[in-house]
Amino acid sequence: MYLIPMVLYVFPLCSLIIGAVGYLRLKKTWIAPGLVFVVTLAAHFVFFSASFFLWVCIYTGLSYIGGLVTKVVVKKFNPDHRVVKKTGWIIICLTLLIGAAIFAGPAIRGIVMEYKVNNHLRSAGYEQSEVKSVDTFHQSKLNTPRTKPTVAEVVFVDDPEHIYRYIELRKTDQVVQMCEYEKSPNFYVEEYTDTRPHMVRDCY
Repeated sequence: MYLIPMVLYVFPLCSLIIGAVGYLRLKKTWIAPGLVFVVTLAAHFVFFSASFFLWVCIYTGLSYIGGLVTKVVVKKFNPDHRVVKKTGWIIICLTLLIGAAIFAGPAIRGIVMEYKVNNHLRSAGYEQSEVKSVDTFHQSKLNTPRTKPTVAEVVFVDDPEHIYRYIELRKTDQVVQMCEYEKSPNFYVEEYTDTRPHMVRDCY
């Protein structure tokens, strides 16, 4: 759920920060990139696939750029040591805040989606006691001009064997039930069936 934001935003920001802080502390532009390379290369072999090696190179390059830019700025403007230290802390705090926002975004959208789905079910005539659970998750392929990427999976008390999926339309903010469901393990179809008592005919 959080891997894509980490790879695209958090890790690059951290690489830049490490490069900048590495130069400020060690006065060398190559030590921090070397550290980033070793750590990300180890992560490449332990946690990720072969395609992640490209990101290893990108993070190493960003770390070097962060140190190089910091070196140029420090030598050109020769700022006071206290100013440099204060600026470094500000950058680190901003980076942490941005990272926290990226991580919190999907969770917040999940909470909002759960609230909207519960309202949708109430407007459809369901009582809260009839709903067993509402779980949400992020699905990137649904992040389109027509739909939002947060999906809610609903299980009803009187039909615990079936999962009903709900999504939100982007233009109207309307919650609708998806036609897609799992007919057999890892086999999904989009067809109406009366064996699913809570399935609606005008599903999306």
